[in-house]
Amino acid sequence: MKLVKILSVIALLILSKFATAQLINLETVMYPFAPKENGEILLNYNQPTTIYATFTVSRALSATTNLWPDLPIKAEIGLYLLNSSGPNTQISVINISNSDWYGPQYAASKVIEKEIVIPAGAVTLANPSTSILAQWRFYKEGYPSPYNINGWTDWVNKMYTPVKLNPNQIPGSTFTGPASICDEGIYTISNPYTVSLENASGIATLTALGNNQWKVTRIGTANGVVSLRSIKNGKIFEREIMIGGSVATGFDNLINIQAFDHEYFKVLPGTGNLKYSGSMTITNLNSTGYTDYSWSLVSKSPGNPIVSWSGADPNLSVSSKGSGGWVNLKCEITNGCAQETRYYKIYVGIDPVMP
Repeated sequence: MKLVKILSVIALLILSKFATAQLINLETVMYPFAPKENGEILLNYNQPTTIYATFTVSRALSATTNLWPDLPIKAEIGLYLLNSSGPNTQISVINISNSDWYGPQYAASKVIEKEIVIPAGAVTLANPSTSILAQWRFYKEGYPSPYNINGWTDWVNKMYTPVKLNPNQIPGSTFTGPASICDEGIYTISNPYTVSLENASGIATLTALGNNQWKVTRIGTANGVVSLRSIKNGKIFEREIMIGGSVATGFDNLINIQAFDHEYFKVLPGTGNLKYSGSMTITNLNSTGYTDYSWSLVSKSPGNPIVSWSGADPNLSVSSKGSGGWVNLKCEITNGCAQETRYYKIYVGIDPVMP
């Protein structure tokens, strides 16, 4: 159905242009199945792009009765990539001959089909758009006046088709630099586009240093999380940076202790218990990802054999039911430039005061 519509459009265009002064004309140039965005053909990043093109050529009406039986048709369609800084790049030349017509009585050619390969590097990050220029010319041999001087005609421009780098293939920006800063930090961005510092009002400033480097500077003693951002054609690449740092009020709500096969215990300093055998894991719940927790075992009830500690997980392992005991844990918290130490006392075993 799509091809039928294309052919209908081609026929209307040809019939409306047979009175042109040229004996041979390039009537239509189409790229019906090429990926497009807002009418622009999308090209691959750093690799060739193959697209399908269709063409039709016509002869003046008088040529079908007066010239066709005796004269050969020799024409060329040229496709070029425009280059603002030098010669245009030829990407294809399509040769036209009598075999491209159904017969001598026809003024319109067949639909000429061609695969076009646009070379890698036709568009780049620095120059993400250009156009394909379609031209044509024909060869005069034994033609009557005013075409009686044998040879090629001059090239005649037909149309310009815009092309651009496929925005979904733009390589991402990557960021190198510290996750948190107390005063200032230097960041290197590969594939930088439009660079900015977001959510930074009153917190930090951004300075371009050149050579793909930027400096983020803390304002006074401000604390917060900012985003170093690179944006291109609506695609956003960013890196969050902790400025300053603080151990927030309500920090205890970020720490949960989970029983092996039971419920969560939200533990506040100096309280808490585990009433079943098994193991429990201390989980650090922190949305920003900038807080570091370092856990260690301070002490446990003397002679209590049921508790073991693995600080790497960190896990508390309970070997069996039995006499209960207290475990004292220390948590050292580092968040940006801020540090704090908290202590937690957890009862392990069957608490006699519980049912």
